[in-house]
Amino acid sequence: LYQIEAANEEDLQKIYRRINFQAVRDTIIAGISGYAGWSLVSFAMSAQYRPTIRETVVFMVVFVGVYAVTTWRYRRRQVIKAWEDN
Repeated sequence: LYQIEAANEEDLQKIYRRINFQAVRDTIIAGISGYAGWSLVSFAMSAQYRPTIRETVVFMVVFVGVYAVTTWRYRRRQVIKAWEDN
């Protein structure tokens, strides 16, 4: 698991900032990989039918948005606040 323990509120804010940057970095990488995968799959499935720009944009926006939000939420949930009782 990706659990991190925060000792105090200041440490918690540093961890949250780091998680935000990691989520952005991972989202960019996933966006590039997702676009490459989308292109390869659409090309391999049918050489005669090409997805339109609109279909590609909708797929990428949904894919990147869902990936970004779920990654960010998962990582923030893994932070343990040591000064609070669970």
